Amino acid sequence: MKPVQIGYGYEVAKMGMDTNGNFSVWVRSLNNRAKKIQTLGNLPKLHRSRVINAATAGEILEYLGVGYLNRARKANPIDRTHKNIMGTASFDAKFPGMRKPQDFIVYPIGSGQDASNLLIQSDTRIGRIDLKTGKVTLTKAHPSGAYNHHLHEAKLVETLSGEDLLKIKGAVAATASGRAGSSIMLTDNAGAIDVFARNPAKKKKAVGRRSQITGRAPSARLKRRRAKQKVQGYFPNPSKAFDEQMKHHALKDTIHAEIITKLEALHKVMRGKANLIAKQAEASFVQGFIDCAYKTKMITRPELSRLGGMLSDIVRNK
Repeated sequence: MKPVQIGYGYEVAKMGMDTNGNFSVWVRSLNNRAKKIQTLGNLPKLHRSRVINAATAGEILEYLGVGYLNRARKANPIDRTHKNIMGTASFDAKFPGMRKPQDFIVYPIGSGQDASNLLIQSDTRIGRIDLKTGKVTLTKAHPSGAYNHHLHEAKLVETLSGEDLLKIKGAVAATASGRAGSSIMLTDNAGAIDVFARNPAKKKKAVGRRSQITGRAPSARLKRRRAKQKVQGYFPNPSKAFDEQMKHHALKDTIHAEIITKLEALHKVMRGKANLIAKQAEASFVQGFIDCAYKTKMITRPELSRLGGMLSDIVRNK
């Protein structure tokens, strides 16, 4: 095609499929080298029409941030919040340094955990969102997946606006539940309700028998209240913590047994007369179940490697 002028010294040099089969447009200014832009996720109008006109030319200029749109082309990075299979919140986001939006899941927030610092993860990145300041820290892209041990390399990539913070808080708080998820995989997400809670003011500790604030000794009423809080479980209860730990171990054993059952069923399907598409779908389902179990810390890293090896052997009919 002949170069098409779109204004402000820019022209579309080429438009069509790139080497990866994605519809793209090549834009250049003056005699500079053309820059490739994939239309999917970046230029929705041009991706649908595939024609250069006034609307699509303005869209390209807006993407490049030139001309009259140079003042502030900073779209809200958070989009389409929804609930995932774990029962927690998920959202689509495109942060700086990312070519396309990715689906991020929010890790469960247990009861009593800090709800002001969210742990998020996509297929290739992992990071945190500080709900107090709006700062987002992310790792670089890892094609094989980013996990907790990659968090040491996370860097500040974005500071969210108040609108985006409110959107994330609302999505997280809406999933608050002590038994979030499906009947097969349950997680404790009760702490998600605290994302809107204000930080309590730090009280000064008493020195000896007298308070730093009033300079007086604690009253009898305050002593009774402290004793009542201690009896009602205001302080950590070792027996309750032990029961919760035993329930967690029992749930992990159940998940592990369910994975083994699904692997045995997959082995029968792979040895059966089902068509190739059905076999691939069944293998993908089992792989997703294993990945989800690992992300929710139901299985450890060595168990993930062992189960992944078993799955590979079954798919290869060994």
